[in-house]
Amino acid sequence: MDASKIAGSPVRLTCRYSNGIVKTFVARAVSLDGLALQVLCTEGFEPGIGLTVMAAFLSGGQSSRVTAVKRDPKAGFLVSLQLQPVIVAKPPAKAIKTSSAAKAAFSRYAKQLADKLAFAGKTPYRKAAFGRGVQQGYVAVTAAAVLLLLAEKNQLDAVAILERVRKAR
Repeated sequence: MDASKIAGSPVRLTCRYSNGIVKTFVARAVSLDGLALQVLCTEGFEPGIGLTVMAAFLSGGQSSRVTAVKRDPKAGFLVSLQLQPVIVAKPPAKAIKTSSAAKAAFSRYAKQLADKLAFAGKTPYRKAAFGRGVQQGYVAVTAAAVLLLLAEKNQLDAVAILERVRKAR
């Protein structure tokens, strides 16, 4: 965006405090030079504080750190922010091919474990699944279930982990 259009543009600053409170402040952009943004705000922030910055000239909410704060007699505070680069997710790696025998064994273990757990009631998972000793198939099914649950919640990249495991063999 053109520098003349950035100056004076409204900017929303969101601060998440350590006690869980989230406060939003409205500011006016002064300049944007690469990843260095200056805004005029009524709130003075400590240098090093993390803020989320939202403005029309930025793509979505962008994380930033306060680098400097100067008192401006007319407008409050001139806050200098260092924008954090936006991290772009990598495309998923190619799927790992498994044999049909391994798929059948995995499915069999998953069904057996599901049946055991269905009748376990309030018995802890560890006891219900592995009560009479650890069976490798149940461990594999449990690990796969945990990986899939974490991947669904975007907490990890299951394909990359499985690729590393395959390379480690």
